[in-house]
Amino acid sequence: MAKIVFSDFQAADRKLCLLLALQAAAGYTANHFLLHTFLDSMAHVTSHDGVKTDLLWLEQQRLVTTEVIGDVLKATITTLGMDAANGRTTIVGVKRPMPGE
Repeated sequence: MAKIVFSDFQAADRKLCLLLALQAAAGYTANHFLLHTFLDSMAHVTSHDGVKTDLLWLEQQRLVTTEVIGDVLKATITTLGMDAANGRTTIVGVKRPMPGE
């Protein structure tokens, strides 16, 4: 049986939070500084580098697109990312939202 690690649950929830934030953002886009602040408000204490790492992982899964502007990483949710945020598709490594979330 595989060992269950709390940090894996945290990471999956953090990635769902990022998708939900981007889904709610104007233009479906936000920078990593704003997303870092949002994650802090959701009790996900992580570094700016950690947010960037999560966003790049989400990009590898085709859930967001990213663009580097100077020192800022800008992320935009994709259609697949919207589907994951709304529970219409399941992505390993991203928490599935609860009904009504």
